[in-house]
Amino acid sequence: MDIIKLQKETPGLSHGTVVALGMFDGIHRGHMQVLRYTRSLAQKQGYAALVWTFGSPPFGAASITDNSERVELFRSLGLDYVLFEYFEKVRDLSPAAFVGDVLIGRLYCMTAVCGFNFSFGAGAQGTPETLGKLMRDACREAVALPAVENGGEAISSTRIRCLIETGDVEKAALLLGRPYSLKNIIIHGSSIGHTIGFPTINMNIPAGRVVPAYGVYITEVLIGGVIKRGVTNVGVKPTVGGLDAPLCETHILDFDGVHYGEYAEIRFLAFRRPERRFENLTQLKEAIGEDIKAAYSCR
Repeated sequence: MDIIKLQKETPGLSHGTVVALGMFDGIHRGHMQVLRYTRSLAQKQGYAALVWTFGSPPFGAASITDNSERVELFRSLGLDYVLFEYFEKVRDLSPAAFVGDVLIGRLYCMTAVCGFNFSFGAGAQGTPETLGKLMRDACREAVALPAVENGGEAISSTRIRCLIETGDVEKAALLLGRPYSLKNIIIHGSSIGHTIGFPTINMNIPAGRVVPAYGVYITEVLIGGVIKRGVTNVGVKPTVGGLDAPLCETHILDFDGVHYGEYAEIRFLAFRRPERRFENLTQLKEAIGEDIKAAYSCR
């Protein structure tokens, strides 16, 4: 895949690079340690800071961030380039071939930076120790950084996915360093919200993304360049007949206007209650009213 240039003024690759290695799905606090160290080392040594990663998580894992979000996060952290690699292109390489052909041959890597649990090469047989030896043999170096922990446990993408899928978006945000978010085009819904006095914007959950536990969340909504507080339901709307696939439906507080065809970003701040089927629309309306009160008081 193509190497994406992130900054306007950057050293060329052939002058040498410091390469951050990893999946970097979510770009959580542990990933940020690796990326910031890579940038700092590259600046000190006068090399370009490059991220080598995959375009999607191997083995079908749901994504915490999409690639456009990852590019913006890499850019905001000061990295110079990112390479989204095809997993199939490198999965059968030996560790020695990966270091020689990819890191040194293609990327002009002088220093490779990874996390404590990085693995590479056919059968994931390469370890940080393997990487260090191979780089030293080529008169280069490698740095493996220790885990960033929370509650005595290493922060990981797997752990964050589990938290999101069980509705603990507050803990997920703590490990990510920011709220989990979904971004997509606003689509037409059933207009039930309008009939009960709580108009909503609707968006499909992007394919391949982690789906939060079905329920109601207090959220922050970025729409039309404005940030507003919202109440978001993730689920299949059982009270009004149900859906085949989950929908992200948000009532935006103190906001008027319809933005069909535009993008909105929903940032999940706190879990409010599980999705449930109400006996009638009056009960649904009362519950939404209480959800809105909670959203106003949420800090």
